[in-house]
Amino acid sequence: MALVDAILVRSHGPRRGSFDRAIVYLRETADGQATTVSYALPDRARIVTPDGRWTLCTKDAVSCSAPDGSSAPAPAESRTSCDLLLRALDAITLQPLERLAGARHLDEDELELTTRNGERWILEHDPAAHAALALRGPSIAVRFLEHHDSGRTRIPLVVEVEGLGVRRLYFVDTGVEFGEQVFAPPGSAGDGARTVVVGGEARLARPRLLTVDAGRWLMAKDPGDWAGRMRLFRAAGERLAPLGYGNGGDPFLLTDELGDWFVVPFVALVAEAPAVALEDGERDVPVESHRVASVDAAPGAWDARIAGAGAALESFAKERGVRITGPRRIALNLLGADPSADASAASSLPMRVSVPIAKGD
Repeated sequence: MALVDAILVRSHGPRRGSFDRAIVYLRETADGQATTVSYALPDRARIVTPDGRWTLCTKDAVSCSAPDGSSAPAPAESRTSCDLLLRALDAITLQPLERLAGARHLDEDELELTTRNGERWILEHDPAAHAALALRGPSIAVRFLEHHDSGRTRIPLVVEVEGLGVRRLYFVDTGVEFGEQVFAPPGSAGDGARTVVVGGEARLARPRLLTVDAGRWLMAKDPGDWAGRMRLFRAAGERLAPLGYGNGGDPFLLTDELGDWFVVPFVALVAEAPAVALEDGERDVPVESHRVASVDAAPGAWDARIAGAGAALESFAKERGVRITGPRRIALNLLGADPSADASAASSLPMRVSVPIAKGD
């Protein structure tokens, strides 16, 4: 159904199809400690509480950590808690809409959805904004209370889940290719105890070819430190949004023949958005749709992250027979963390390094 598709596009944008395998932080309050959930829907999750204790949920079993960090039998309520969390994440990330088999209007702002496996869901939505407001289905109901709206994606920040209560969310990354050891308890063949769940060995960094949508870049001279970069990032949003522009992707660093740049991609959300008033040294560069080779960088020291990703991209380009035609773009997700406040964040924040490739390759 076109309306359901429009809601998914508005909600997940270019990240659509990647929310069924993700890493998310969950908090009960805005300043509360985060529980880290690495999950692969429909039936796998590793839940790590702030004190380092973990619960592992798979289709066949649930285990948890003993005080010494080894695997221990899980209490019966752990199965129920894990199942509830997985059902909640399924609804929060709108996976029932991805499984759509049929839909009918119950009201102007309410749809009855039937999925391919025969489940019945009720979706409340904002017809003007194509925004999901609530989703109710078999044994779970979610109400969306607050979102981060970038203009291209509308990602939930605060939700109320039946049986769980209010939770604040921050998606660290989506579309994660977890190694099987992430969901293996200590002592098993996989031995997940030594697996770094967030951004480390659990991720399989594989270069791939991606298409970048047409848009524009606001390019400012790179100040060379995270305090200056974060000021530019926040100021760009404050300047662009009132003019009718939205986020065109994660900000990135780029070095070309004119110098070092901090780049904020943006797109017009209205038909005739006015020109952007440029400050001293800035550039407003239109960018056509084009293809890039891209890879997720492993955590670690800043220079080592970039060097490792760059080497992987060069090898990938040779293997695929494509030509790299421009400088590296070092993109970071800065919405959920501030490297100027936490110097260690730059070593662990999701980083994606990309290079443009020649047309026709």
